[in-house]
Amino acid sequence: MAIFEEKKPCAGRTICFILVIFALSYSFWDLGMRELFRNESEYAVAAQEMNSFPPLITLHGQMQTGIFPLFPALAKGLSACGLPMEFSLRFISVVSLLALVMIVWLACYRTGGIQASAAGAAVMLSTLLAAEKAVEGYPHMLTALILYSGWLLWFELALGRGNWNLAWIAAGLFGGLAYCNAGVTGLIYFAIPLLIQQRPLNVWTKLRYPGVPVCLGILALFILLQWLPQWEAKMAMAAPVQQEGPAVSGYFKQLIGFLPDIFFRFLPWSLMLWAPFCSALIPLDPNPLFGKFHRILFLTLGVMLWLNPETRSRDLLYLTPLLAVLIGEFYWIVVRRYGFRFLTAFRFFGWILLLASILFLGFLYLPESFLQSVLPRLHALDYRTGVSLIVATLEVLTAFCLTVTGLILCVRKQAVWKVYLLFFGSMMLLFWGVVNPYRAYNRPRSAMGREFRSFLPAEEEGKKPFTIYKDSQISGLYPECWYMGVRVKTADTSRQIADDSETVYVISTGVPAAAGRDWVRLYDTVYKDNRLFLYKGIPRKDETDEYDEDY
Repeated sequence: MAIFEEKKPCAGRTICFILVIFALSYSFWDLGMRELFRNESEYAVAAQEMNSFPPLITLHGQMQTGIFPLFPALAKGLSACGLPMEFSLRFISVVSLLALVMIVWLACYRTGGIQASAAGAAVMLSTLLAAEKAVEGYPHMLTALILYSGWLLWFELALGRGNWNLAWIAAGLFGGLAYCNAGVTGLIYFAIPLLIQQRPLNVWTKLRYPGVPVCLGILALFILLQWLPQWEAKMAMAAPVQQEGPAVSGYFKQLIGFLPDIFFRFLPWSLMLWAPFCSALIPLDPNPLFGKFHRILFLTLGVMLWLNPETRSRDLLYLTPLLAVLIGEFYWIVVRRYGFRFLTAFRFFGWILLLASILFLGFLYLPESFLQSVLPRLHALDYRTGVSLIVATLEVLTAFCLTVTGLILCVRKQAVWKVYLLFFGSMMLLFWGVVNPYRAYNRPRSAMGREFRSFLPAEEEGKKPFTIYKDSQISGLYPECWYMGVRVKTADTSRQIADDSETVYVISTGVPAAAGRDWVRLYDTVYKDNRLFLYKGIPRKDETDEYDEDY
């Protein structure tokens, strides 16, 4: 087997190259283009209604125990600075990914040098999982940053400096942050992998240090800050209905499909994942204790994710920094033996991307009638004009240039990580240039929200914020209500609507049952195969009182 040797990269040029690829792959200027989708709207509503400390998470006035305060609080802060909520939610996720890329770079550089750090950073930013999930406004990437930063700081303080007191205090701080961002599950994911570490990091012999009660006190403080508002709120409102867990059949499907899912979502780097766990290669680890620490973290967390019936594909992000560091340390061994095979496979991938670039460029400029004759299910393509078309064209042309450069580097037998980063940047630019604008142009949720809003009165200065009631029988409707731009409160229309002389507005599935009002239907639409109506409730005059006044 021919030996593949990579030249030692220049540190400065490598850092600039990775940052440029990151900026192109996770375009900040494109993050806010698409409307809120899936569960992003729940975090947007939680941020909007967060107005107390300690924070209480509510959605349309109902307490929500499945969303945790750290992520919405950060989004609310960015939104208060004038940034759109769509951008704010996704910006936190992308910045968390950038921070992890930098941390993985530093960790690999200290243990394996510049080649390991370049490979580790490349793995961190270019898995299929990161490409799909890091651009969405969810707290999981922030949780991954908290978990790995806490583990790494604990290792450095405990083993690197021998200061177990500070190590435990740091563990309490990051464990508390994990609890505030992911709940009890996040705290368990943080703590359990540390508790089963082996010598010289066996924690059971280190519990006598004074830092342990301080750690527990910090955790208790974080838990109390989040639990007390919920306890007080439960005294005044009913707890939300808990969703049922996955069916038994679904759980068995998860158990069977978990390992294939990991393999697919971490491609192409999952092809190198065997090396850090190969007994013949472990003695070649440049830093055995650091590698052992990461292997235990990866295996322990992986088993917990595997067995947890609530695990979703987005939760695999917690494994990504561990995977990146392990592959970075053993990268030189794998490419030395299989580098030529990787470049051959990447060459085929590059030609596919080259063809895709040409097709996507045609998609931007071919007549709409022709495209709809080839793809009948296409919706209107009116967005292909003006600045949007110019930006999309530049992104597609840049993707084409990156692909050509990657193919040239394949022929010249350059570094495997560098070639794939070029192809990954090309793939992401095609997404931002064509796929994302196509998705963003169709905005049914914001359109429904604006339609509802057009039937509501304008808010007047000096008066209390306008409130619209949503029938408690309606689940969801968070993005649509968000785009209405008014305060929304869930209520039982027969009992909880304000009993005063003001006119009220209600979204319900039928005529509200609240007595004492005349209801006028203003608007109706279809939502999740159900009819929704917007009603205006006008206080009904008491005829007896009018007769007495006249008499």
